[in-house]
Amino acid sequence: MTIEIVAKTKGFVIPLRMVFAELPGTERLAVDMAVLRASEGLQINRELIAFANVCRALSDESRADFANFAESKTTSLLSDCLEGNTKTLVLVNVDLEEKAAALATLRLAQIMSAITTFPVANDELSAGLLRALRVKNMALIEEVRGLRKGVTTDGEKYQDTQVMKAAMLELQGRVIASEKAKAVIMAEKQKSSAAVIDLRVKYRELLAAKTALQAEMLNSEEQRLQLSKTLIDMQMSETDLKENLANEKYELETRLLTSEGDIADLQAKEKRLTQEAQEMRKKNEEQQKERNAMALEYVALRHNYDNIMGDLGTARNRNETLGIELLNLVNAKKELEERSSAQDEQVAVLNASLKDANTAKTALQESLNSLQASERELRLQNENMSVMAIKKDVEIRQLQTEFESKKVLMERAQIDFIKEKEAESALIRTSADKETHRLTTIKSEMEKTMERLQSDLKVVRRNLATAEAELTGLSDKNVQMDAEIVTLRESTAQQAEAYRRRILQLVSDVGEGDDSRKLVQELIEDHARVQTQQNAEIADGRSRERTINRKMRKLATAYRELAHAFEDGDKTVKPLSESQVGDISLEVAQNEVSWQSEIDGVRIRLQTAQTQMESCKEEMVKQAEEQKKVVGRLRRELEEIGRDKQEIAAELTAVKMVHSACGDVLAAKSVSTDMGPATTDALKSIKNEIELLRKAYATDPRPELHAGTSDDSRREIERLREKLKTAGKSKRRSGEKMSSSEGEALRAEIRDLQEQIRVAKEAEDRVLKAVTGTRTAAQAEQERAALSMQCARAEAQVRQLQAYIQKQVAAFDKERQHLKQQITEMKAAAEAAS
Repeated sequence: MTIEIVAKTKGFVIPLRMVFAELPGTERLAVDMAVLRASEGLQINRELIAFANVCRALSDESRADFANFAESKTTSLLSDCLEGNTKTLVLVNVDLEEKAAALATLRLAQIMSAITTFPVANDELSAGLLRALRVKNMALIEEVRGLRKGVTTDGEKYQDTQVMKAAMLELQGRVIASEKAKAVIMAEKQKSSAAVIDLRVKYRELLAAKTALQAEMLNSEEQRLQLSKTLIDMQMSETDLKENLANEKYELETRLLTSEGDIADLQAKEKRLTQEAQEMRKKNEEQQKERNAMALEYVALRHNYDNIMGDLGTARNRNETLGIELLNLVNAKKELEERSSAQDEQVAVLNASLKDANTAKTALQESLNSLQASERELRLQNENMSVMAIKKDVEIRQLQTEFESKKVLMERAQIDFIKEKEAESALIRTSADKETHRLTTIKSEMEKTMERLQSDLKVVRRNLATAEAELTGLSDKNVQMDAEIVTLRESTAQQAEAYRRRILQLVSDVGEGDDSRKLVQELIEDHARVQTQQNAEIADGRSRERTINRKMRKLATAYRELAHAFEDGDKTVKPLSESQVGDISLEVAQNEVSWQSEIDGVRIRLQTAQTQMESCKEEMVKQAEEQKKVVGRLRRELEEIGRDKQEIAAELTAVKMVHSACGDVLAAKSVSTDMGPATTDALKSIKNEIELLRKAYATDPRPELHAGTSDDSRREIERLREKLKTAGKSKRRSGEKMSSSEGEALRAEIRDLQEQIRVAKEAEDRVLKAVTGTRTAAQAEQERAALSMQCARAEAQVRQLQAYIQKQVAAFDKERQHLKQQITEMKAAAEAAS
């Protein structure tokens, strides 16, 4: 809060500004994490730190620190109060219960008390007077400028005045510095005078104590026996006290050594635990790396599997295209068979070979039945293969989803395991830090107590030395008292002898003289006087004995108090009592139990971690076995794909054989026109067989062939070729026997048959062009070769996949053995630690 007051007098204006600022306490808000998150606490701490830095820079003139008032809003607002033209008053409010905050506040107040300001009255002139003074000031400024330029004759005087002003300012600075030094010296002088006064008071007290002690020593000179007895008792008590102190010191040293050993054991345990935590962290990192490697391997396997499935799809598409091509060939063959059947109707002359044709027909019928059966089997196998492929795709996708879910679960379990281990290690570390801190505090307290005991022992030794010196002085005085007692005894003996002689004289006088009553009366009076004198001396001796006994008892109690609680100036030093020592031993025993329980907890956690690691290893082994099964299943599927590829190759060979058979039929153009009845019979049988093939393929136009069916077709084609060869041979043998009319008829029939075969070939080419577009047979062969290359590539990839899986299984087995060895080593280490 800022209050501005303006006081106006005749021609003057005096502005006054009063600032009330309340700063928060210097307690540290960052002690609690919840308070640390508060932005207000952070801003308060920043403001307080900046304010303390500015105050520290302003308080010490010897420091070269710059007072940065722009560091915070508080310092910028209070810049006039700290360094400006102000009189600053600081009120400090502390709480005795908060000792740390109160100490920090008092330190800040001490720093602020060292800040010095130089306030000057803020008096301003009124408006008219200010204007007149400004005009006068301008004139004076012009005059000064003229003087500086040397226009007037008083230039040297001006320079002298400037030099004198500078010297005067320098002298004023020196005077101020000397006054400050004088003030410092006066403060030190006052402190030293106060210390001298205190020393004089203490000296007077010591002199008074010395006179009192001398008086007491003079009063106790006659009590030699009592002092000697008490001296012996004190020596005995001193020896007992030394023995007790030595025993206590030995016990404290042994306890200190045991506590240091416990601290070293705890530090070793902490190091071992940190090493185990680091090893566990490294193992987790290695498992993470292995998991990443397995994920990459899974991605590679998945990519290879996708490539294989794509190749399989392309192979299936190729098979479909080849089946369509085969269907077109069959249709062309059907047209060829129809035309050959028309040619067979015209060749009615060849009835001689009808029986052979019938037998061939039966054979072809049988082959047709076998072809139909094989075709039905191929259809069922194709359907089964498609169903199996769909099932396998579904199973592979399910396995993929299961593998991904297991992978996610393993990652989550691993993350949870790592978090739990980190939390446990943090708890163990914090508990170990707390225990080490507590033990260090106990150790420091015990060291402090040992130092106090040593200082107390030194004080006791000094007191004992002074007491021994006093006792030696007392013994010297006792010797003097013995000599005086001897002289007193001699004088008393002399007096007794004189008294005895006097009595004898008196008795003789009584026996001789008449005035016996007077003598008896004098004797009684003398005896009474001596008796009273002796009684007075006895009473005085007893009173002095009582006083000496009281003083000795006080001295003995003082020594006992010194043995139990030594006083050292301010009477604050106290040794450890037996109860405190017992509390410390009990606390150490309780801590040993807690440490043992913590060690047992750590062992239990290590055992649980080992069990979890074993379970994780078992799961990894199970997953590896499942991957092996999947690899075996994929291997079987690839073997089935290889068998399907072999069947496709067999079908391709069958198609090639059909093409070659058609070429052989077309090659019949080069046969001579002179044929016999065997040739006509062979052509008739060929026509009949082609008709049977056309009827067989008319029932089902699909071109799927089996290996056995292709072999039957191959045998049939070979048989047809043999028939053609036999027909040519029979023609050469029976060329001379045939008549010209028969030859002309056979030539015409052969020409018609050749024309029909040519037309069938052209139709076949048209069908192939219609099916394949602009693709030629060479292109089809190239495509078939590319398909076979893809199949070979897929087989090579499968072999690589099998080798890689075998390597991974071997690596898994090796890692399993390594983990088992580590677990056995950890168990052995835990048993050794227990």
